[in-house]
Amino acid sequence: MGNVMAAVAYIFNWLSGLIVFLISKDDKVARFHGMQSILLTITYFVIFIVVAILAFILSMVIVIGAGAINVPMLATIGAFTMPIVMILYLLVVFLVWLWCIWQAWNDRIYKLPLIGGLAEKWSK
Repeated sequence: MGNVMAAVAYIFNWLSGLIVFLISKDDKVARFHGMQSILLTITYFVIFIVVAILAFILSMVIVIGAGAINVPMLATIGAFTMPIVMILYLLVVFLVWLWCIWQAWNDRIYKLPLIGGLAEKWSK
């Protein structure tokens, strides 16, 4: 039953992570995954904002630079830079999310880089 709770912690991001964290007092694995889900949601939200800002700046630099040197093809590439970067970022987030669910389902404590240590420390 613990592996189900641990996997459910990731399903609705921070909300299910918080619920699992609060109701799983005796299950260390479920509590860990609940806390890691909360931290993962916060982390990818913050990174999403940073990536969106950087992708926007990059696409604007390409579009403005293309206009300055009169290269329409470069302007088109610049216009598609932001969506492509964001799609790649969301694909990586989705794969990390699936990996975490898989690890939780198999009753493993897999610590993600940077946040895994905090999740372990805060879930005790």
